[in-house]
Amino acid sequence: MESIRSLRYFITVAEEESYTRAAKLLGVAQPTLSKQLKELESEFGHALFARTTRSVSLTPRGERLYERAKNIVALYDQARREAAAEEGLTGDIRITAAETPALRGLIHAVGKLQEEAPRVRVHFVSADEEAARHDLQIGLSDFVVFVGNADSTHFALMPLAQNARWGLLSRRDGPFASKSVIDPKDLLGHPVMISEQSCRRNDLSGWFGSVWNDVRIVGSYTLLFNASLMAREGVAHVLAIDGIIADSDASALKWIPLSPAVHSSVSAAWNPARPLSPAAKKLLEYWRETENQLRIVSGS
Repeated sequence: MESIRSLRYFITVAEEESYTRAAKLLGVAQPTLSKQLKELESEFGHALFARTTRSVSLTPRGERLYERAKNIVALYDQARREAAAEEGLTGDIRITAAETPALRGLIHAVGKLQEEAPRVRVHFVSADEEAARHDLQIGLSDFVVFVGNADSTHFALMPLAQNARWGLLSRRDGPFASKSVIDPKDLLGHPVMISEQSCRRNDLSGWFGSVWNDVRIVGSYTLLFNASLMAREGVAHVLAIDGIIADSDASALKWIPLSPAVHSSVSAAWNPARPLSPAAKKLLEYWRETENQLRIVSGS
């Protein structure tokens, strides 16, 4: 499709900031590339690039188009892969998932799907909650795994068998070495990091209670591994979900549960307004089965 080709050209020039480098990557002549992008600018009625003798950069309108163009091209490529399936289950499944051990059921389901359909590829993506909702809404993701309350207004939800339990990740030889649980007042006077999502949604403010405004929050994180490096170096103590970072006796880190205990629900979500591919439907079928089995085993 000519319009998709033009968007690919546009994206490549924007990322390379050079017509010459973009033309080499795309395998086209530079005059052809320039002509295609001039036609694209004419179609949109304004300049998409600010050009100098040495570089090319996006105009404000070009920046807005760039984000949309990436989504459009990604959706087109996904649709082509799904349409190319001639027999059996094939294609790609994209899952945007929070960091949580509650993915155990999903992992088992992926294993079963691979046995039946080895040509299916499953892609795991990390994103904050807002970006995950956006990707699910427009069809860039087939499934999203949310920690905490999920949007049941626009999405279909499946509660997962395992909840997320919160605690403190701290050095094993640090000030909380002898603690078996963490009380909110224990954190007063200590540097604390908190997940960006829980901070934005005030998930833990109820646990902190009256000391919430007195706690020294020194930063937030989206990926726990990065925050765990802060804890490992003794720079901060990290409020985190159990089971993501190893805290064996050989580890420098220790995970200590909060008291009173704090749990967050974990849910899988998909967009009922966008039909799932046959491969995604089969994965969901296996996923439901494994979650039910986990509930039976745990007695929940």
